[in-house]
Amino acid sequence: WMSLFSDLMFSCRSEMLFKTSSGKAYIIHHEPKTSVYSFISADILLRSLKLDEIPTRQRVAKGVLSYSANDEFNESIPLKYEVDATRINDISWSSNFIGTYAIAKKILAFWTRLGYLATQFVEFESTGKVLHLEEGDVVELTHTKLNWTYNKLIITDIESLGVNRFRFRARIYPDATDSTGIFYQPTDAEIPLGTDSFAGLYPPAI
Repeated sequence: WMSLFSDLMFSCRSEMLFKTSSGKAYIIHHEPKTSVYSFISADILLRSLKLDEIPTRQRVAKGVLSYSANDEFNESIPLKYEVDATRINDISWSSNFIGTYAIAKKILAFWTRLGYLATQFVEFESTGKVLHLEEGDVVELTHTKLNWTYNKLIITDIESLGVNRFRFRARIYPDATDSTGIFYQPTDAEIPLGTDSFAGLYPPAI
């Protein structure tokens, strides 16, 4: 059943994350979101800001879609998502919950671009005035140390450090619908119809 659950999550553009602070799991559904709070340098406690980035060789570089071109019998379309085998991380998923080629192409594009673009992680501490925030919220961060201005982040973990003090962990979240974001939809020219498998957005256009 875990395999079916993972397939369904993948098909719905959702993922399960684990809180580092408590070990509890929660689900994030990815969709274009409005920022609910804007952090500035004054909100970040002194010397608490840390930035980590996935090395280029570990980023997702290729999405491969294998499907049945014959919809006469309403066959489900297996969807495969993987990284370039020449890179360090060699992972893949498949799904049987995709009903049409067009939908499969959109889901493939989303996961490929998320794995290629959302590669920076931030950790910082702030005060209790942000008590209303929770995991899965999208926020903005403006900070001179990183030379960031309203950069979007999605919160992945919030840890209480005592009275009015919290540690936030977040991932960069380039959710634009144009060529800079994860919700950009490829054209038929970028992912053509008519082959059993192909490289999609390799690398994604940014």
